[in-house]
Amino acid sequence: MLYSIFVIPILALVLTVGIEVVVAMIFRFQGNNRLKVVALASVITNPILTIVLSILAMFTAVEAPLYVILVLEVIVVMVEYYILHYVYGKKETKKRLFVLSLSMNAASYLVGVLVFEQIVHFLFGIN
Repeated sequence: MLYSIFVIPILALVLTVGIEVVVAMIFRFQGNNRLKVVALASVITNPILTIVLSILAMFTAVEAPLYVILVLEVIVVMVEYYILHYVYGKKETKKRLFVLSLSMNAASYLVGVLVFEQIVHFLFGIN
């Protein structure tokens, strides 16, 4: 049970940061600590999302419905966009920063849905 409290959220965070940094690199959003800012934005938003989803699961005893997850993901996209805009708003367009935030989070969500459960099952033998 210890893995579900500590290891799985850390694994999810590492996977999310890695995916979002790769997407930022694909967008050529590099240099001047830009990848560090992308990673920091993920480190801020991912644990909060994980905690909210965990609390929902504790009180409902089921996984959050898709519409709840999507609403939370939209909030994460907006928060990460505002972080990027706060730091780089004078150097980048709002549209580019929003598309970057949306793309990073779409990629990390899709990889999480498609791959994360298999990784956890492979490493820990749980479903």
